[in-house]
Amino acid sequence: MNKKHHFKDPKWIVFGGSYGGSLALWTRQKYPNLTAGAVGSSPLLQPKADFWKATQFVEDTYRSYNPKCADNIEIAFAQILDMMGTELGRDQLSELFRLKPPLSNRTLKYEDIQLLTSIQLNNFILGAQFRGGPLM
Repeated sequence: MNKKHHFKDPKWIVFGGSYGGSLALWTRQKYPNLTAGAVGSSPLLQPKADFWKATQFVEDTYRSYNPKCADNIEIAFAQILDMMGTELGRDQLSELFRLKPPLSNRTLKYEDIQLLTSIQLNNFILGAQFRGGPLM
C-alpha cells in the first residue's frame, strides 16, 4: 500500500473485531512508531490457553434462546464426530459441506478433525457473539 501510493513513513490506524481486535491493539502496543491509533472491538485482552468459558458462553446463549436449540447443536456435533469415524460418514460429510478434497480420499489426522469441528463451531460462536443471524 505504501509503495503503491508512494507514501513516505505513514502512520496507520489499525482496526479489528474479536480476535482481530486483539491483533489491532497488540499491533499498536508493539509498533507505536508505525501506528497512529487502534480500534479494537470486543478484543480478548488477556489470552488464555484452553479458554472453555468462551464456548460455555455460546452454549448459554443458545440455551437461553431455546433449550432444544442448544441440545440439537450438541447432538449434531456428536453426529459429525461419529460420522468422521467411518468412510460412509466421511462421504456424507464431504457431500453435505461440499468439501474439496473429500474427507474419504485421505487418512484423517487429529488436526483434520479439529479443523472441521472448529470451522463448524465458529459459525455458532459468531452468531452468539454478535447476536446476528436467523436464530438471534
